[in-house]
Amino acid sequence: MRNSITHLEDTPQLYKLVNEVIENTTISSDRMFFDYNFNHIIGESDLVKNDKDDLIVYAKRKNRNIYTSFNKTKSAQPSSIIAVLFERKNDGTYGLEKEESPFYLAFLPLLL
Repeated sequence: MRNSITHLEDTPQLYKLVNEVIENTTISSDRMFFDYNFNHIIGESDLVKNDKDDLIVYAKRKNRNIYTSFNKTKSAQPSSIIAVLFERKNDGTYGLEKEESPFYLAFLPLLL
């Protein structure tokens, strides 16, 4: 779950957003994955549709083991949605720790 830590370090305002998600979500299982729509722009998503004429490069993101494609032709798009994965830790909590995040975060493209 190191990816969440990277997202939080790169985008500190996510802490406030995550608190809002937690306050408005009933966690009912050991593992929950869902999209959460804030209904207003909260950031940008670099998930864009690739076309045959786009310049695509591959690189490893910080704290990642696999290569990811990056579209150098298109800009990031506004997003009102984050994807969240909550997983219950061994002690039964879902709390956030600096070393290991109990959830996954990603900005998703704005759905129009």
